[in-house]
Amino acid sequence: MSSSPSSFDPTSGIPPETQDALYLDSIRLVGATTIAGAFYGISTATAFLCLGTLVRTRSRFSTTRYAFFLCYVVMVWLCGTVFVAGQACEVQEAYVTHRTFAEGPFVWGNKHQLRSLRVLVNVTYWVLVTLSDGLVVWRLKVIFSTSRWVRYLISLPVLLYLGMVVTGLISWLSNTVPDQRILPAHSLASNIPPLVLTIAFNVISTTLMAGRLWRFRRRSRKILNPALHPNHFTNIAHILIESCALLTATSLVYMALSLVNHPGVYIMVTLLPQVQIIAPLLVLLRISQGIAWGATGEELSVSRSIVDLERVRARLEQGSSDRGEESAEG
Repeated sequence: MSSSPSSFDPTSGIPPETQDALYLDSIRLVGATTIAGAFYGISTATAFLCLGTLVRTRSRFSTTRYAFFLCYVVMVWLCGTVFVAGQACEVQEAYVTHRTFAEGPFVWGNKHQLRSLRVLVNVTYWVLVTLSDGLVVWRLKVIFSTSRWVRYLISLPVLLYLGMVVTGLISWLSNTVPDQRILPAHSLASNIPPLVLTIAFNVISTTLMAGRLWRFRRRSRKILNPALHPNHFTNIAHILIESCALLTATSLVYMALSLVNHPGVYIMVTLLPQVQIIAPLLVLLRISQGIAWGATGEELSVSRSIVDLERVRARLEQGSSDRGEESAEG
C-alpha cells in the first residue's frame, strides 16, 4: 500500500496523513460506528425478544430460574450498551476533539486513549465475556447431565474458563495502566494468554456440545423415529445455535486476524462483544420457548429411555447370539 501523504490544504494547519494512516483511520471508524451500530441493533432486538418470550412463558420456570434468566439478559445487554457507548466516546475524542493530531486519529487513539474510557470499555468487556462463557459452561453441564462421563468431559472447559477469566482480568487491567508500567510488553505478554484460552475454550465446548447433540439426534431418530419435539435438533442450524458455534467462529476469525496483524481486527474488536451477547441470548430464547435441550424434563427422560433401549437391545442380541451358538453345537 502506498505511503505517500494524502492531499491537504497547507494553510489549514492540519498535518498530512499517509495513505496507510488514512486506511487504518477508515477501518477503525467504520468498525466503531457502522458495524458496531448494526450488530448492537441485532443484539438489542434479540435481548428484547428474549425478555418478551420469558414474560409470556413465565409458568415454565421456577421463581429463582425465571429471575436469573431475566437478570442475565438485562446484564449482558447493559454490558453491550456500555461497551458501544464507551467506543463512541473514544471515536469522538479521536476523530473530532483531536482530529488534528499529527499522526492521525487512529494513532492518537492508541497512544493517548483516555484512561477513564479505557477502564470502562475493558472492564465491561471482561464482565461480558465472563457472563457469556459462563452460560456456555452451564449448557455443557446440562447437555452432558445424563452422561456417566460428565465430570471428566467438562473438567477441561471449566479449567480453561477459569484461566480465561483470571488472565483476561490481568490483561485488561494492564491495558488501563498509563504507559503500561505494570506489564511493559502487555500487547504480547498479557493479551495472548486470554485469547488462546478463549479460543481453546470455545472450540472444545462447541465441539463437545455439537457432537453430543448430533449423536443424540441420530440415536433418537433411529430408535424412537423420532420421539422429540419437531424443533429439537431437526437440522444443523439448531445444533449450531445450541452449541454457540457463532461465538466460536467469530473468535477464530478474530484470532486469525490478530495473529497476522490484519487491519480487519479493528472491525472484529467491535463485532466480537456483540456476538458475545447474541450467541447466548439465542440459546436463552430457545430455552424460553421450551425447545432447547434441558428446557423441560422431556429430553432427559427420552435420553435415559434411549440408553435403556440400547442396553436392552444389546442384551437381546447377545442372548440371541448365545442361543445360536448353543444350537450349532447341539
